[in-house]
Amino acid sequence: MQKKQKGTMFLSAVCEDGVYMDSLRFIFPLDGDVLTPADGVMEGESLLVRIRVLAPAHCRVTVNEQTAAFVNEAYEINLPVDNNRNTLEAVATDEKGNTTSTHIFVYRFKEAYGKYRLAIDDIIWSMRDLAEHDYTSIFDCPFFGIFKRLHRDFSTCVHMNIYFTDQNGFDLTQMPDRYKEEFLENSHWLKFTFHAYANDPPRIYRYSPYFQVYRDYHLVTNEIIRFAGKETMQTDVNGLHFAETTVQGARALRDCGIRCL
Repeated sequence: MQKKQKGTMFLSAVCEDGVYMDSLRFIFPLDGDVLTPADGVMEGESLLVRIRVLAPAHCRVTVNEQTAAFVNEAYEINLPVDNNRNTLEAVATDEKGNTTSTHIFVYRFKEAYGKYRLAIDDIIWSMRDLAEHDYTSIFDCPFFGIFKRLHRDFSTCVHMNIYFTDQNGFDLTQMPDRYKEEFLENSHWLKFTFHAYANDPPRIYRYSPYFQVYRDYHLVTNEIIRFAGKETMQTDVNGLHFAETTVQGARALRDCGIRCL
């Protein structure tokens, strides 16, 4: 059976229970996937990935102009995925010569394979713990001690996103600077940046104007520089609370030097 949608011809298949389904779609990979050697087989510097496409039986299916074989109720073909951004285009042709197509974009970041980024949100209560105890070392605080061991054992670098206040009587202006030297000594792996003014309300910056995001960023940032040093700042990457804001809020962060959210 054929049906039209927005001027494009689509093929449809009928299941045994009589339910119609759109015929052509990628099963693996999916649009936006970042692929690594774990997703395929390396042949020299090339990553071969088994592409799987769902389409009705008895069609001819190509992916990037290469014919795919019908295997286990799907069409399969091994193709190289070697660029940062790769286009995969599937075309299905039925017995009457009707065709439909779909495409996706997938990514491969060669330099990122085997690496990870550890970011910790909602940092304020550990700062209160440091302020309220006369620790010899910041890593005597159980929370920070965890990350010291991770760095020791796995060379893990950590990015912590900080609130200004815990909304229960403590804010960053009360954080002493007696640990500043040790923060600086560990600034090559332990970084801080702005997260939000506070934990509540949720989604605090969903409707925020420019000045609110700009103000809160500097409230937190100025205190980080005071008690930990500028070298501990993650200056161009930010983990904003709930990862959302307005266009004006995004512009405020950009004006603060943030290039990656």
